[in-house]
Amino acid sequence: MPKRPAAATPTAKPAPTPEEIRAADRFETLAEEFLGDPAIARASMFGMTVLKVGKRVFAALADGQLIVKLPPPRIEALVSTGVASRFQPFGGPKQMKEWIALPADGTADWVALANESRAFVEE
Repeated sequence: MPKRPAAATPTAKPAPTPEEIRAADRFETLAEEFLGDPAIARASMFGMTVLKVGKRVFAALADGQLIVKLPPPRIEALVSTGVASRFQPFGGPKQMKEWIALPADGTADWVALANESRAFVEE
């Protein structure tokens, strides 16, 4: 009878980087701005903490960055000025056409952009 391979041992999750800690703190502050509204909920999706209005995600925390959904012209403006980059989930090659990533140490107003995102997904 063939021997079964040994079960994989779980790997420890690496400690968060300083940027991930700053992003988590900024996201928590952002979440507090929205969670007083009963229409907004915090959830987890694909390992990310997200904020939803109804069933639609409008903001997420991923890889130490704020991820928001905006219309393409707004995305172009933010990317072209260097404020944001296009969101590539899990570091893969695919860019999400309506999603951008904002670094924790950037100058962008996370609350204002999350408000824009909320309005966009509610259209």
